[in-house]
Amino acid sequence: MFQIEQPHVYSVIKEAPIQSVQDIAAISALIRPGPKDAGLTKDYMTWKQTSRSQNRTHVLLDSVLAETGGVLVYQEQIMQACQVLAGIDLTTADEIRKAMGKKDPVLMKKYADLFRNGCKRNNNISDNESQRIWDVIAGFAEYGFNKSHALAYAFLTYQNAYLKTHYPLQFITALISLRADKPDMFKKYLHHARTLGYTIKA
Repeated sequence: MFQIEQPHVYSVIKEAPIQSVQDIAAISALIRPGPKDAGLTKDYMTWKQTSRSQNRTHVLLDSVLAETGGVLVYQEQIMQACQVLAGIDLTTADEIRKAMGKKDPVLMKKYADLFRNGCKRNNNISDNESQRIWDVIAGFAEYGFNKSHALAYAFLTYQNAYLKTHYPLQFITALISLRADKPDMFKKYLHHARTLGYTIKA
């Protein structure tokens, strides 16, 4: 199934069971190497198991991160963080998001100063604390998904799961046909068909 058929994803799903399309979206964003290396995938799994918010960025972001258990998952959350903490309008926040993705040092310095000044002016957050928060969100931005991207993946995954559950023969036949030109995947799906109890006749 799209995005979640890889073995390294199975443990995530086992520890953070999927209950909605939104869960699939979050997992599709968090299984990338960046989020995993930063510990975000583990934080999300902990939230799903305990219902305790994993927000360690700033208490003022509890509402921004509520749907993902206090874990930064989507680029839109970065934009909201800039708005809530530093009073930055969303147009500028989107420019910040883009600059983070491009890793432009000149723009990053400009926006870091804007963020720190805004944090102090709007919420009396110290320079050291606002710099720490900036480093967290800037680091996340290097690999963060936007929500619409993650949801598009999630709906495709859900459709795949529905078809595999209710039309397994047609599903596996389509996979085998589509991957006939890719020997490794073709072999993999032939094996999977056999594990599902189907006989392959050459």
